Formats: sequence, C-alpha cells, structure tokens
Amino acid sequence: MSKSRRSDGQTAVRKPVLGVRWHLALSYLLVIWVILGILVLFMSRLLETSIIGARRASLYGQAHLLASAIRARGGPSAARLTSIGGIPFQGRVLVLDGSGKVLEDSASDPAMAYKKIEFPEVKAALSGREGSNTYYLADGSFVMYVAVPSDWDGNGGAVFVAQDLGDIVTQYENVMRMVLSGGGVASLVALAFAWNLSRMISEPVSDLSRAARMMASGRLDSRVSPKGPLETCQLGNSFNHMAAEIEKTVEGQEQFLMAAAHELRAPLASIGVLVESMQISPPEPEELSDLIDDIHTEILTLQNISESILSLLRTRSGAAAASKERVNPVEIIEEVVKSRVHISSEKKLEVAFRYNRQKEAKVKTTVGTKVRMDPLLFRLIITNLYDNAVKFTSPGGKVAVSLEFPGNGSRMVLMVSDTGPGIPPEHLGKIFNRFFRIDPARQKSTGGAGLGLAIVNEACDRTGGAISVESRPGDGAVFTVEWQNVHVEYS
Repeated sequence: MSKSRRSDGQTAVRKPVLGVRWHLALSYLLVIWVILGILVLFMSRLLETSIIGARRASLYGQAHLLASAIRARGGPSAARLTSIGGIPFQGRVLVLDGSGKVLEDSASDPAMAYKKIEFPEVKAALSGREGSNTYYLADGSFVMYVAVPSDWDGNGGAVFVAQDLGDIVTQYENVMRMVLSGGGVASLVALAFAWNLSRMISEPVSDLSRAARMMASGRLDSRVSPKGPLETCQLGNSFNHMAAEIEKTVEGQEQFLMAAAHELRAPLASIGVLVESMQISPPEPEELSDLIDDIHTEILTLQNISESILSLLRTRSGAAAASKERVNPVEIIEEVVKSRVHISSEKKLEVAFRYNRQKEAKVKTTVGTKVRMDPLLFRLIITNLYDNAVKFTSPGGKVAVSLEFPGNGSRMVLMVSDTGPGIPPEHLGKIFNRFFRIDPARQKSTGGAGLGLAIVNEACDRTGGAISVESRPGDGAVFTVEWQNVHVEYS
C-alpha cells in the first residue's frame, strides 16, 4: 500500500485500487459463474421433476403390471416372479401380504422371507394408495422405492419395487462435468476477451494520464492520439481541445505580461531620462516647473495604465462581478456623463443622452427603471465607451449616448456614438484586443493604454451582453451593446 501526505500533515494510507482490466475480468467471471449457478439449479430441478419423475412413473407401471400378472396366475402362492419376469433393470421386487410381510423376493434372499417391511411407501400401498420416494443409502447409492396396492384373495397386499438410480446419477454427473468444463472454457475466453477489451480502454486512459502529468510539469504542448472506442476517442479529442485552450490562455497571459511590461517601460524610461538629466545638469529655476510637469504627466500615464490593467484583471477573474443587483442604468449613465463634464466642456463637445422606455409603460420618469445587473461591470462598460468617444472626438464634435428597452422591456440596448475620425475596416476586428491602438503614435496626445475596449468586451461577456461596432473612416463610430432577457422593472 502507498502513502500520501494529507493537508493536515498526517500520513494517509491509500489502498491499492484494481485497474480497469481486473474490474472487467472479475465482472465477466461473476456474470459467467452466476449464470452457471442458475443453470445447475435449473438442471437439478429438471432432474427432479422430469427424469426422476419419468422413472417413478415407469416403476409404477411395472409394479402394476407385476401385480396384475400375479393375480392372473392365482396369486403369490401360485405365481413366481422368476416365471413372470418383468423385473426392472438394477431393481428388486418384493411381494408383500396384507400385513407387509415378504411373500417373495426377486433377489431370493432367505433373510427376507416373511420379514415385515415398514417403509412409508409400503404403509401407503397397504392403505390403498401408491407410494414412492428416493433415498441415499449408507453405501452412497441413490435408490427409488415404489409400492402399489394389490389384493391377494381378499387379504390385501402390495408389490414393492426398489431400483438403483445410479444411471441417472451418472448422467447428471456427466452433464455437470460438461457444464463446469464449459464454464471453465468460458471463463478463460471471458478473461482473454476482457483483457483485450480493457486494453482498448486502458491504453487511451493511460495516454491521457501521462499527457496530464506532462502538462502539470509545464509541457503545455502535450497531446494524445484519440483511439479506442467512440467514448475514448471523444475523451481524447476533448483533452486535446482543453490542452489547446490552456496553451492559448497561457500564451495570451504571457503576451499580456509582455505588452504590459512594454507599456510600462515607456513612461518609466521617460521619467528615468528626466531624472538623469536633472542629476547631470541641475535645472534652472524657470525650467524646474516644466520638468516637474513632464514627470507628473508620465506618472499619470503609469497610473492610468496600472488602473486599466487592474480593471481588466478584475473583470476577467470575476472579482468585479460579485452578484447581480437591482440597479438603475439611467442614473449610472447620467453620473458618468456628469463626472466628465469638465472634459467635454474644454473640448466644446455637444453631449446628448437619450432614454427611451417601452411605449406601453405608463411611467414617464426614469427614476424607477431597474434591471438586474452588476453595477461595477455596467459602470466599466459605459465609462470606457464614453471616455473613448470623448477622447477621439475633435473639439466642437458630438457624442451621443442612448438607452432603449425594446421588446416590451425584455431587452436593453446601449449605444454610444461619436463624430471622431472613425475606424478603418481592417481594424474593426482588432479593436477589442488588449493594448491594440489604431495609431500608436497618438498615445501621447490621447493617453490610455489600449485596454479600454478590452475591458468593455470582458465586462459585456460577464454581464451577458453582446457588443458590436459600426464605423467608417471620417464618419465616427457607433458602439452598441445589447442584453437579452434583462427583465426591466418599473416602479
């Protein structure tokens, strides 16, 4: 038995577990021997009800024939068994008077002369009924006793027949020997079949176990060759798909770390250059303010990148989606727009927010509109979409936000549009990738780490929303997020 260390520090003893080969083999053997046991029981019943029953009927017939022949020849005093014949094979016949005494013995045993026989079968015959039974004698023989009533000159009587059933026992033993031999052969065949069948199952499972251990040790490129029956092939394909997804996820994490390090390196390098220049040549008092502003700008860039990375990681890990709450999406949008009013005012942007409730609703205010959604994730979505729209819209442009509840309040649609430069068609499929920028050279002017839309995409997935974008160069962009089955509540 092997030992393993438990989490509480104690040593747990693991009992040896049989493999699938032994499980199959033992299962086949159990089924075979249960069937053989049922077969033996059935044959025993058949022997008792059919073969022994047929022998009993035959002996009854012979006993009646002997009784009739003895009466026809004048009774036991005039008829002799040796002259009548009809003695059963390996049998013995006794002619009894009305009291059960032996008048004649087919075996001519002097000791049996006028001996009273008191077997239950004889008592039944003397009382006018047929009687029979089977016995195992002390010498190991198996015999049948049969007695039939008769009447010798009005004084009663009986004919008693005993026969050795050794031929039936021999026949039964031969059949049992054949059954057991067949069971042995069937067991060997079953073992060979189970061993071969288990190999078809155990080998793919062993390959999976080996590949899993390799993956656990860091070999993420480990794969298996699907083989065996349909189920193990499906299991192998599922494992390969899982391994490929894990490898892709780890590669994505590595690329994310590399991209994050790259993004952080630029502002850190700028701060380092500024500090080194100050060390080499202390700045004049009039230059100090500009240097501090430059350092502060790079620090803000670092802070922005760090917060974006943390938001994305929280969204992906689910830490930002603890539970669904009844929130008012209109209030959240209004709060976000209001908190950015100084930025939009500086750029002289025209900001519009339109809210359309369902036509059938009688409530005209937006105060009571509630949906079940995580407020942090919804705020991440609207914040990043709105900030992007404000960031890329030229001064004097327009940013529009709309919230609609079509389908009698069963859906919620959020749209954020701008009049910015738009997105080239070749970049539409990449804008939700982490750290992707259409024009990397604009980082200094627009700020950001290229994570805003990636955060939006993750938050949409977590809340069950589907995001899409429509844009043409020079015509701005329209981002649409649609949630199904939101169950809007009005109060």
